[in-house]
Amino acid sequence: APKAIAAARRLFEKELIDENPARRRKAPKVPRHIPPKYPSKIVDDFQFALKSEPWHYRIFLMSKIFTGCRESELFGLTWENVDLEHGTIFISQTRQYVSGAGIIISALPKNDSSVRLIALPQKLVGLYRDYKAEVLRIAELLGKKVSSADFAFVNEIGNPMHPATLSEWMQRFCKRHNLMRLTSKDLRHMHATILGKAKVPVRNASSRLGHAKVSTTL
Repeated sequence: APKAIAAARRLFEKELIDENPARRRKAPKVPRHIPPKYPSKIVDDFQFALKSEPWHYRIFLMSKIFTGCRESELFGLTWENVDLEHGTIFISQTRQYVSGAGIIISALPKNDSSVRLIALPQKLVGLYRDYKAEVLRIAELLGKKVSSADFAFVNEIGNPMHPATLSEWMQRFCKRHNLMRLTSKDLRHMHATILGKAKVPVRNASSRLGHAKVSTTL
């Protein structure tokens, strides 16, 4: 049993037994991961379906498709790191929900490949402008102020989007629009596919995705 093996391993580490029993235990086989095959029109169909959805979900998922950012990186994005004049976003922290601990905000190491400046396609810059105008409009109706330190992605009442709500919403969204069942991570993989089909050099793609190793991108 796993608990017995773990207990025996601790005894071996404390030199209370002469042999580590875990050495005789065969490691389980890891099933081979088969990347999903995306239909040729999935990006177009996904974008079309998003047009009828709430603004905050639309801009968040469009950002996933066209920047390849991790979900936690977008949840951690603040307005001070959104430069619409130059069409870039700067990724420097993550914000995620951890069961038993709540929402955790973590600054990324300054020497980590995940800290990066990402250029936005022109279509996305226009969406960000419209989205920010909507955020300001809602804030004014509610008597709130939007500062540069505020998180960019908020819900219908101007509060930061809860990181734990996206997964369930996406499943309902795909079912509602008869789309291939996708996860937030699939959209990041989709962006990598877009970069590959556009023949973007793999090192450039790896840097944009925030991968520590080019082999991960490949």
